[in-house]
Amino acid sequence: MADAPDFSVFKTVFFYSVLILLLPVFAFFVSKLIVFDAFLSGVSGVSDTASNVTSAIIAVVVLHFALGLFIYKAYSDPEKPREKKDDKID
Repeated sequence: MADAPDFSVFKTVFFYSVLILLLPVFAFFVSKLIVFDAFLSGVSGVSDTASNVTSAIIAVVVLHFALGLFIYKAYSDPEKPREKKDDKID
């Protein structure tokens, strides 16, 4: 079953691609519509521009978190066997 490693790589890349694309958009709209517009609009008088900017900053932070997870997964893949360095000189 030679296709299993290729499919595993495809699943991993597809998962992180969807995470990188959808999670920031979801975070933007959740923070804007639910947190800033629904809960904080009457309490602190947050303007529409301020809620947009703050939601965009939250989306960028979430995007960087997702990218960090992808980079961590790419560099510390447990399925790839590690090569041992021999310090022995012949």
